[in-house]
Amino acid sequence: MKVLSILTILVLVLTGCVETLYDISHKAKKLGNSEMLKTKALGGDAEAQYHLGKLYCCGETPEFDNVEALRWWCKSAKGGQRDAMYEVGKLYETSHKYKGSIIPRNNVFAYTYYKKSYDNGNDKAQESMDRVYKELSKDDKDNATYLLEQWPVIGCEVTR
Repeated sequence: MKVLSILTILVLVLTGCVETLYDISHKAKKLGNSEMLKTKALGGDAEAQYHLGKLYCCGETPEFDNVEALRWWCKSAKGGQRDAMYEVGKLYETSHKYKGSIIPRNNVFAYTYYKKSYDNGNDKAQESMDRVYKELSKDDKDNATYLLEQWPVIGCEVTR
């Protein structure tokens, strides 16, 4: 088996297919990493959940799925991961702009998650938090305050 692998690599190199070899190796490594990430995420690792959300949100096709990204980021945010909190806020603020997105605009959720992210040390969340807060009505502000008081037992995920 080793000899066959070495011969395959040698043929690819000699035929100028080094790029193909790299692509195969890169995809195999990525698949292994995503499986390991998923295992850790399913085990409750908030950091792994955050990175799995990034894979779905910002990954290559066919992984792209912003509802699945939201699902993992919600779990991660509730586990205390501040960047996931920010990403949930961003999805609720902007995802409705993208064709085919089923995540509704929800500035109350956006503000709530930006605020939690900021409160947990993510300084980049302040500008987003302030921007969304200006758009909230008095009732929306009251709802956001209520959600913040209920943290982390609040809704977040969208179902298909």
